[in-house]
Amino acid sequence: MSVALIDKLTADLLRWRRKLREPALGPTDVVGIAAKAINELEVIFREELTDCLRTFQIEHKALEEMTFGQLIKRLEELNERLTPLCRNHNLGAAEMLKDRMLLEETERQHLKIINQVRRSLHRNDMEATLVSKTPEVIARIEEVLKMPLFLLRWTSQPINTAGAGLDNSGHSTGSAEKWGQP
Repeated sequence: MSVALIDKLTADLLRWRRKLREPALGPTDVVGIAAKAINELEVIFREELTDCLRTFQIEHKALEEMTFGQLIKRLEELNERLTPLCRNHNLGAAEMLKDRMLLEETERQHLKIINQVRRSLHRNDMEATLVSKTPEVIARIEEVLKMPLFLLRWTSQPINTAGAGLDNSGHSTGSAEKWGQP
């Protein structure tokens, strides 16, 4: 669980937001802030997605080899499958995901824009563009950290989906029976 990493990134984002207002901050420093923020988010995203998939006994070993963009794509691919599993994981998840998917379109867009900036950083694209995008990236990362993927607490113990209205692959069987905490 990456609670400590999320707390650290949240504190870093606040500090960096303040630092970006300093007039003496050079472009290299600004680009460095964007790179650190995105790299920290990628580590957390990988860990949270791995924990989530492990919880529901879904293949997760390949995540370690994936790029940030591939991780986002993997979550997109599994979104429909994971949402009911997460809803049935515990009562807090059921409430949090009551009227939404695990990954909503606005969150998907935030992640894609963050990944575009990440790719620009790795290609050493125009520094001026990256400098202008850094405050936006920080704001988008702050929004991404509000996603249920980062707020739900995963257990390393396998979840017994018997009676949860799910078949072995995690798809709904039509039964809406809810079950409590794992």
